[in-house]
Amino acid sequence: MAYRPSAGRPLTVPRAVRDARGIIRQHLRGEGRQIKDLAGPWDMHLNSTYRRFYDKRPFTPQMIDVVIETLKLDEFDAYELRLQAAIEAGWQLNIGEKI
Repeated sequence: MAYRPSAGRPLTVPRAVRDARGIIRQHLRGEGRQIKDLAGPWDMHLNSTYRRFYDKRPFTPQMIDVVIETLKLDEFDAYELRLQAAIEAGWQLNIGEKI
C-alpha cells in the first residue's frame, strides 16, 4: 500500500483486473449492482449464480453476451470482456502478431 508523504495516509490504488470475473465485478460495482443481479438474466438460482461465478470454469460466450446486454457495456468494454473470456476458455489468440 502506498503512503502520501505529507499526510501519511494510505492511498486508494485500484487493483489490476486480471480475469473476466474481475472485469465483470468492476462493471457491476460501477453500476451499483451485485452478482445476484445476474441470476435472472443467466436463468439460474441465486446460489447457482454465486457458485458459477466463484467456480474456475470459464464462462460460456452466451453468459458473456448476457452480461454485456445486462450492464449495457460499450463496444470497447465488451471487446475487452469477450477477449479475456476467450483467452481464459483456452482459445489460442495472438493479438498483434503479424501473419
